[in-house]
Amino acid sequence: MKKIFLVQFFFLSIITLVYGDNWYTSSGDYDSSKYSSINQINKSNINKLGLAWVYRNGYIPEIHDGFTDNNQSTPIFTGNSLIVTSLDGYLISLDPSNGVEKWRAKLVSPVGRRGLTYFNKNIFVPTGRGVAVIKENNGELNEVYGNKGLIGSDNKSLSLVPPIIYKSNLLIAHSQKFASYSLPSGETNWSLDLNGARIWSGFSFDEDNKTIIFVTSNLV
Repeated sequence: MKKIFLVQFFFLSIITLVYGDNWYTSSGDYDSSKYSSINQINKSNINKLGLAWVYRNGYIPEIHDGFTDNNQSTPIFTGNSLIVTSLDGYLISLDPSNGVEKWRAKLVSPVGRRGLTYFNKNIFVPTGRGVAVIKENNGELNEVYGNKGLIGSDNKSLSLVPPIIYKSNLLIAHSQKFASYSLPSGETNWSLDLNGARIWSGFSFDEDNKTIIFVTSNLV
């Protein structure tokens, strides 16, 4: 049986990942199923799971308001690295075999507030300034994409939920709009004004019907 890793973060529930099984987006897949099809863990052996390692990013929030003091981003697994976030604005890559940091990148907060997406050796990170495209191997901005590694960084650029990539299109839920961008240029394909509503819980994409599904908050 493949080794199980239990990873604990400040203000984040314990999660489990299986080394060797990929989890490219925080929602599990673009259907937002949040479910893994792995079968190494089952009713007959789940009682044998044990703690492999613990990682703490070193940041403790000074404000405790129920929002800025808790991490709502489920880590992703690229096949090589476990990617996590910190509330002080860092994207962090960990070695899944031992929990040791490979690199950390400082971005515009909030960083991956509610999730991340991995695609084509890059991590697409929602931030306070659109989506940052980060190279998986070293944590640097991939300036081939968008405006020196940033996509959708205009005056309504805050993004909280993991983006979705379909063919050469990047779908981003911003704070007050939903937009599609062309990759790698970052040019806007189309934009939908949400009239003050926000997308808090993520969104899904039905590839068969080419349909985007999301739930909004009340109007601001």
